[in-house]
Amino acid sequence: MVDLNQVCFSGFVQNDPEHCKTGVSFRMGIRRRNPKAGEPGEKPHLWTNVSVWSYHEKTAQALLSYVKKGMHITITGELRIEEWKDGHGEWRSFVAVRLFTYHLSPARRKVGS
Repeated sequence: MVDLNQVCFSGFVQNDPEHCKTGVSFRMGIRRRNPKAGEPGEKPHLWTNVSVWSYHEKTAQALLSYVKKGMHITITGELRIEEWKDGHGEWRSFVAVRLFTYHLSPARRKVGS
């Protein structure tokens, strides 16, 4: 049996994509729903870092050109655990997404606009 590491998230871009040492990265927020009512609840957003590695040059350039803070985006990718030592020598880690594909949603308009 083959293991599969693929996720799909839909949410909004927290910051404009920027160059980093491995390629291009940005943060995105995913609104969590109240499981009882199906409406947005009081739960905090799920935040994740998203990165595109430099060998995906066309995707990285497109992100830098077209994706901006506040846009709604749907992504697919794989989960990665990023680890490092902090200034006190303690190991730290976080879960990030290595982007495979993305789709920008059309701009949303307020009713009556």
